[in-house]
Formats: sequence, C-alpha cells, structure tokens
Amino acid sequence: MLRKDDEHALAEIRHELGNRFQRLYFWADQGGGEPADGEDPRAKLAGELVSLEAYFRSVLEYFSEPGLNTVEVPVADLVERLRSTVPDREVEVDGIESLAGMAASVDPGLLSGALELVGRRVDSVASREAGLSLVVRVERRGERVELELSGQPGGDGPGGLLGDLEAMIARRCLLLHGGDLTQGSGPASVVVTLPLD
Repeated sequence: MLRKDDEHALAEIRHELGNRFQRLYFWADQGGGEPADGEDPRAKLAGELVSLEAYFRSVLEYFSEPGLNTVEVPVADLVERLRSTVPDREVEVDGIESLAGMAASVDPGLLSGALELVGRRVDSVASREAGLSLVVRVERRGERVELELSGQPGGDGPGGLLGDLEAMIARRCLLLHGGDLTQGSGPASVVVTLPLD
C-alpha cells in the first residue's frame, strides 16, 4: 500500500521522466546534424544522460530504507550547520538562547543532505539586495525544536520550495528522525522540525 507521499512522488517521477526522455529524444534526433546556435547535440545528449543517471539515483534514494546511526548533536551545532549551507550570505540567528544546552539525536550524514536542500532552496528565492540577510529562527515547541530558515522573497528560483522529489527525499529523512520538513511562514521560508532529547 502506497502512502500519500509515495503517490505524490510517483506522479512527480512520471512527469519528470517524461520531460527528461523528451529531451533525450530531441538531442538524439539532432545528433547527426551540424551544431546549431553553437550547441553541440552530442554534448547536450551526453549532458542529459548524466542528468538522467543522477535523477535515477534520487529515485532509488527516495524508495530505499536507510538505517539511522544517530548521535546527540547540540541544537547550536544544528543551527550552525544550517547557516553553513549558505556560505556567501549573511545569516542572523534568532532565539538560540532559549535552547542552550539542548540537543537532538540525529544521523549527521542523512540530516546533512536535508539541511543542504533547505539552504539551497531558500537561497534560490531570497532577495540578494544589499542589507537583506537570511534569518534562522529557533523555537522550542513542546519536545521539538523548529529551525526556520527564511529571507525576503525576490530571487528567480522555483515556485514551490518543497514539491519535487529532492524535497520529498529530504522530508523523508526528517520523518525518519521523528521530525518534519515544511513550508515556512513565507514564500522564501522552510522549517526543519526535530525532536529534542
């Protein structure tokens, strides 16, 4: 029996594979001709094949059942890891004082990929105007901690921050930890939730 998330993932996979194979057919058909507009069809075809291979790895990762090797990580270290996903941006932290000494049990390898995705997605849609920084809001909600990375909207990134397969993989990783990955309070905002120890 498929979960609702799996049904959504399969729909995303079908759609994305259709698009990718259409591009493969196009560049394969162009392969025998002369490069038009400076684009080498063989190079484009090779690039599409490499991209397709990476996508298939993502599909396999989504449907695999990884085991967790957890260690206790201070919340301050998790915040710093989230900040490091956007190294060329100024990132302010709000609310970390209330969680001094608190920790969460996480698998650093699995969680790292989820945090990377959060940083890339928010960075892609947040404005880069001078004086605007990103903010990590840290808040305790019962026995959970929320880390919300947000910025002022204004980038040219994708419309939905969490609707594709890569985001579903990151969310699944957080669900394995007993947490979640959700859209934040604004269009350039993502929330990572983890249980506290």
